[in-house]
Amino acid sequence: MSTSPASGAVVTGATSGLGVETARALAAAGAEVLLGVRRLDAGRKVAQELRHATGNDAIEAAPVDLSDLASVSAFARAWKGPLHILINNTESWRCPSCSAVTWGVRCIRKQLPWPFRARRRTAGASLR
Repeated sequence: MSTSPASGAVVTGATSGLGVETARALAAAGAEVLLGVRRLDAGRKVAQELRHATGNDAIEAAPVDLSDLASVSAFARAWKGPLHILINNTESWRCPSCSAVTWGVRCIRKQLPWPFRARRRTAGASLR
């Protein structure tokens, strides 16, 4: 993977699994990486581990709850600089007591708004 040294990347769901590994690959390639996480303490721990493992000091964590539009909006407004890479990695948990329709609606409400809000917020900066 090749990124420019000034590439700005956001990875959501970055405290475990694919999110951590994606953030690791981006950081190792030299991107500035912001981990969008629900649990800030866990996110800060992962950011520290990734800084140590990759030698890239441009890795931070910030809180965002992708099921809450106010949280998504605040996260997007706080972003500084151009956004070149957005990895929308969220869990799609299965609610045992939910119908398939209810589960689907919850997943859609959680996963769809974030990329649109982030893109709208950073449109000018990311096209330069």
